[in-house]
Amino acid sequence: MRASAGFRLALGLILGPCALAGTARGDALRRIDAAWLMPPGLAAVAVAAEAAPPAGGAWVRAGQMRLFGLPDLPARGLAAGWRGALAVEAGWESVGLGAFRDGRGFARAEAGARWRCGVQATWHRLQPGPGRALDQRAFDATFGSAFALGGNGFCDLRIWLPLARSGPAVLAAEPDRRFRVAVAGRRCAVALALDTGAEGRPRGSWEVLCGLGGGLGVGWRADGASGALGGELVWQRGALRLRTSHLLHPDLGFTHRFELACGCPGASPW
Repeated sequence: MRASAGFRLALGLILGPCALAGTARGDALRRIDAAWLMPPGLAAVAVAAEAAPPAGGAWVRAGQMRLFGLPDLPARGLAAGWRGALAVEAGWESVGLGAFRDGRGFARAEAGARWRCGVQATWHRLQPGPGRALDQRAFDATFGSAFALGGNGFCDLRIWLPLARSGPAVLAAEPDRRFRVAVAGRRCAVALALDTGAEGRPRGSWEVLCGLGGGLGVGWRADGASGALGGELVWQRGALRLRTSHLLHPDLGFTHRFELACGCPGASPW
């Protein structure tokens, strides 16, 4: 099926800035799910040949990784969510062993149909060793929209804006602001994100995902904050989705991530 002019234009608007996006060293990939930019619904369109992103349902996802391949930095995460007129999700993730632990919990909710708005709360605790732990709390506003592109594809727009921060700035590994745009058609999807951290400089990241048939997809991902680059695999069949990420940091080496989701993970708007 030939792509519409609108779909080709949207792809051009994404791929053009991707070629110009610079890289900077950072630690913005400490979370398990930070490895993937693609909205779950658009990934389902590209990989599982869904006619449209799922409109609602419940899901549970669990992931693990070993940060930069270090045996003392294993990570495990669990999250669950549901989407109807209101979308909600909550989860927890922990990195490290023994005296060093990096824990992060989140809860978020969003309402609306084509145009959506919501809030996200994050609690982050870092135990760097013996002594007092460091805590940070963050509250963000989220705005998003998803719509069809001429009947041959879909577009997803999303903005995160900070509302409040408390705690030491050393814990702020997440971008303060993020704009993400993604487009998907049958067998192909592209996503671009522009982040602004505490230093105020925008950083570009991108992801390309191609469906191979049979619910299998392969992708490529570049992260502008850390300079990491690598590949990914996605397999989706029915109510199960398995995705992996294999990103190489220019200084610290590979991090391999694995996440298994069941239910309707494509319904997540995030």
